Amino acid sequence: MENKQNKNRCRKVTIRFTDAEFSMLDGRFRATTKRKLSEYLRAHLLEKKIAVLTRDASLDALVAELIQVRRELNAIGQNFNQAVKRLHAMEHFVELKAWVLVNEKSKELLFQKVGEIQVKIDQIAARW
Repeated sequence: MENKQNKNRCRKVTIRFTDAEFSMLDGRFRATTKRKLSEYLRAHLLEKKIAVLTRDASLDALVAELIQVRRELNAIGQNFNQAVKRLHAMEHFVELKAWVLVNEKSKELLFQKVGEIQVKIDQIAARW
């Protein structure tokens, strides 16, 4: 627990920066988890640990691809749901056989997309 003296800060220090210096300082501050600039400066000056946020930009392309694959899977899922609804409405074996033949292509497409997802997951796992 902090000392009462530490909670009541009564000393003030004023420092001036050029625009370039402040811009650099502000950029470093925004990359941390600190909420206030004064909190960041105090931690830095008192040599306390500062948590810095990092972003792995190499995953941006992968995430974009996964978003596209998710959209395609959603479309395939919707088509599959419609096909199953038609299947439940069929009354004759001939209709059932025709349905199976028509939806064989959808099944192959689904398996292909699942394979693509597996490859992407393997790529992510290899990076980490």
